[in-house]
Amino acid sequence: MPACWSKIPFGPKSAIPAKNSAMRPAASQATRVATRSVGRLTWARCAAACAHGYTITGGILALSALVAAAERNFDQAFLFLAAALGIDATDGIIARHFGVTKHWPNIDGEKLDALIDFMTFVAVPAFIATLTGILPRPVFLWASAMVVASLVRFSRRDTKDGGRFCYFPSCWNVLIFYAFYLEPPRIVVGAFVTTMVVLMFVRGHFPHPMMHSTRRWHIAIGTPALAMGIGVLLGMLPARPWLLLSFAYPLFYAAQVIWMTVWDLAHQPPTSSLLRRLTALIIGNYP
Repeated sequence: MPACWSKIPFGPKSAIPAKNSAMRPAASQATRVATRSVGRLTWARCAAACAHGYTITGGILALSALVAAAERNFDQAFLFLAAALGIDATDGIIARHFGVTKHWPNIDGEKLDALIDFMTFVAVPAFIATLTGILPRPVFLWASAMVVASLVRFSRRDTKDGGRFCYFPSCWNVLIFYAFYLEPPRIVVGAFVTTMVVLMFVRGHFPHPMMHSTRRWHIAIGTPALAMGIGVLLGMLPARPWLLLSFAYPLFYAAQVIWMTVWDLAHQPPTSSLLRRLTALIIGNYP
């Protein structure tokens, strides 16, 4: 070995790595593992982006429904709203499955879902109700009440509590759909609108169809109801008998709300008066 090599601070000869040492395969293996990890992260981000895109499709359907309603093609408008309702019922499950909050945290999925829900559940149905005149007169005043109550509800910080809504959901698309095809008297439609507006300001326990423990029942009853409604919109089923049959799901939801309310009242302290228990149920001050 040349004398100049002795000045290089390699230490002992045994510390100089050999040309074909075992460290090179270890480094290559670590590189391969890191490459596979980056690949998995890329695919996860693509899946999260697709999940967000699936949710955004609801906004495009809302715009399509608005254009169809402006052209007075109400059958097509309700068909677009039904498709948006199907997306809204499934996008949360898909987003949680692909972990969008972890792999694409820059987009707030809940805020995106709320914006699209306001379009499909409130804005477009109120526009349809104004054009069709199914609301009592003055129509614009009743439609404004629908929008204002929904704006207040959507802007609340305590809209949800676990798997339940704290205030009645703004499902105007369902009400306007049945009112348009069943053609009840305007005073009946006004009574339903008044009830829903009041319930949006009253704190209670309203089950979330896709998050509550009875989700299977909601799917089992709600899916056939949605299918019957789509069949009516496509002209495959006569309107009145099948819509009355599909009305089983709103009745099931109302029965569940009543049952949950009675259950909460029954589990309040027995020493408190009925008025105090009702007040605690509405305000939310549970002991």
